[in-house]
Amino acid sequence: MFVRELHRDSPTREAEPVNENTIAGYRTIRSLRENAESQTILVRASAHAGAEALVELKTVKRFEAGAAVSRILSEIECGVRAQGESVCLVEDIAAAPDGSPVIVSSWQSGGTLRRLLREREALRPGEAITILAPLSAALGRVHRAGVVLGVITPDSIHFDAAGRPFFAEWEHAQSRETSPTPKDLQWDSAFQADRLHFATLACGVLAAVRADREIERRAAALTEWLSDIEQSSSSVWELDWERKLFELGAPEPVRLDLERESSPAHPEPVLFDRSALVTPLPDGAKSEWGAVFALPPGIQRSVGETAHRIRGFFDGVVGAARRWCAPVRKRTWVIAAAGALALGLAAALLLTDDADAGADASAEASNALSASDSGSDTPDVSAAGAEPSSDGESAAAPEIGATSGAGGLAEDPLEALPTLLATRADCLRDLSVKCLGAVSRSESPAFAADSAVISEVLAGAELSSDALFDAARAVEVQRLGDSVLFEFESPRDESKPASLLLVKGEAGWRIRSYTLPR
Repeated sequence: MFVRELHRDSPTREAEPVNENTIAGYRTIRSLRENAESQTILVRASAHAGAEALVELKTVKRFEAGAAVSRILSEIECGVRAQGESVCLVEDIAAAPDGSPVIVSSWQSGGTLRRLLREREALRPGEAITILAPLSAALGRVHRAGVVLGVITPDSIHFDAAGRPFFAEWEHAQSRETSPTPKDLQWDSAFQADRLHFATLACGVLAAVRADREIERRAAALTEWLSDIEQSSSSVWELDWERKLFELGAPEPVRLDLERESSPAHPEPVLFDRSALVTPLPDGAKSEWGAVFALPPGIQRSVGETAHRIRGFFDGVVGAARRWCAPVRKRTWVIAAAGALALGLAAALLLTDDADAGADASAEASNALSASDSGSDTPDVSAAGAEPSSDGESAAAPEIGATSGAGGLAEDPLEALPTLLATRADCLRDLSVKCLGAVSRSESPAFAADSAVISEVLAGAELSSDALFDAARAVEVQRLGDSVLFEFESPRDESKPASLLLVKGEAGWRIRSYTLPR
């Protein structure tokens, strides 16, 4: 590399008049692009007198007088330090007649990646590999040389005549440390920004890949992997990327010419061809389901095409959903899924509690109704040897129990107590355990005590008169919330009179427990 001033006696080029159509010894053809600091011009080397052979085309980047010297030197340094395959080659550094510096580079006329993606409807998997693999290797080599490209877009990727891609711009490049360590490459924000820009470019190329469903599924998975920002900071990102890329297939040349499918200018209308019903399908085209149902070949073909279109539609919907979800981190989806699962569990627990409460209420009501039904028909089977009362009390008891089970008890415990005691007395006389469900809950001490009394009577004992309470002798002793304690006066002298505890629940007042006089 060298810097030289042009003059008529230049030792490297034949002397020629310097005019406005000549820059650094090259004849200008046309301007390629221009901005406030520089102008890139397509040029060709001056041919020797009488030479008819074509000469090589080059580009000359001419800096304006107001361009910062540090910016010019940085671009030159980056281009020199990152020389290699798949990058724009800086061939010469010179000065224009007005003294402004120029950078001479080789010209590659294959077009840009943006033009290729615009003109081509789809890319084959091998073409995507041919485009992305050398660019990835070149990016790693440029980074290890301590250079950051700064901008990686479809416009900054060019192709040579053979279809090989390369980075064509150093305008936004920056020089970092000469030999960065792997830790620098992993954590330096500038290198990470380059990787993210390249990942975005690669996602665009992979989105244009068209192949069978398995290859497109792998391409979609690779796009999702590239969209994960955490992956780009991994120390093995380059190795993982190349391994996943080559899982798509084998490289193949990139065809830069525009591929157009020939189609008639005036397509004929599609008519139903009856010959398809008798014309056999090509070898290997018959499907298993067609053989099973013995369908004609024409119907098999129509159904197969319809199924293929439906499958393609659903694949497109799934692909669109994946692309929509790709920018979101996996960690965000995991947190959202965990939150949704927690809300679902909480709702399920609330519904379960409500269902249990409703089941308890229904069970109490059904117990009361079953007790009243059993009392209204016949005496309990276990009481077959017992003699029913002659004064009709047995017939009246079921009616009282049914009223209690239906929630017809009075709200005042003093009014509900006589009904409960009368129903209990009838249950004990009838020796019916089921009937006790209308008087006390099955898990209460009163229910257990009354059941034991019935069992003793069935075993041959006599029903004690102390087991039957007289509501007329009841005296309210204490009331606390939904519980009331009663004591029963007795004409005899007892050290401790009988007592009974009523508790109000969802089914109304029920006997919780009692003690006999002593």
